[in-house]
Amino acid sequence: MGKLAKGNQPELSGSSSAGIGAAMRVAPLGAVYRDNPAVLATAVMEASLITHGHISAAAFAYAVVYTVAALIGGQTPQEIKDSLGSAVASVETEWLENHLDWTIERSVGHLVSQSIAKILAQKWNNCEQLRQQISQTAKPHLAKGFTKAHPNQGFVLLGGLHALAMALFPQDDPEFLLAEIIRQGYDTDTVAAICGGILGARFGTNWIPLERLQERERLENYAAALVDFNVAVEDIETFLAREAELSQQEANYQKKVMA
Repeated sequence: MGKLAKGNQPELSGSSSAGIGAAMRVAPLGAVYRDNPAVLATAVMEASLITHGHISAAAFAYAVVYTVAALIGGQTPQEIKDSLGSAVASVETEWLENHLDWTIERSVGHLVSQSIAKILAQKWNNCEQLRQQISQTAKPHLAKGFTKAHPNQGFVLLGGLHALAMALFPQDDPEFLLAEIIRQGYDTDTVAAICGGILGARFGTNWIPLERLQERERLENYAAALVDFNVAVEDIETFLAREAELSQQEANYQKKVMA
């Protein structure tokens, strides 16, 4: 974003990060473009590469959006697990071999599609077994000095695969699945956001515990504004003031629990 702010072209602005920040924000594209696979692929890859100029980050973001679109379209989790690796590989190939005007770290090739296929082909008896499999899959590909192969780390082969696999886990309790991720710590908000977006496509919205949502009406208003430009939202001064209040509340809470 810093490069964009300085006037760089979007194609040249992405950092060489294989993180999951792009995947965190793209799930709605799976609903918007679910009936147009070509537009879906272009939209998610470009939206991701503008900030994360790494084929792994963008390919994983595509995996999330593909999964959302497939679930909304009526596919079962097993059908998606069977097809996702090859679908991601096709998009990887397109962006590895073409779009050379984009600054992209391409050296890892098809690592994401291969890792997705490997993890989703395995059988999981429980969530802990899945987490161990993800850690073992990621370890050979971690950068030197990476502290721990924890499945909630903000790296596509750790937190990314964890979010995706948990959202497709053979368990019909989305609250349980999301809570399992939250309990692991580390990059909880990002991993849970990715998983939650897919769970929403799989199970709908009735399971969401609305009573736990802070700022619920405000969030719902912003969500409505995404699809209806006539919905009024707060002005920038009000937004910044409220966000400052919430940041202070969080700081006070952290201080309290650490005391």
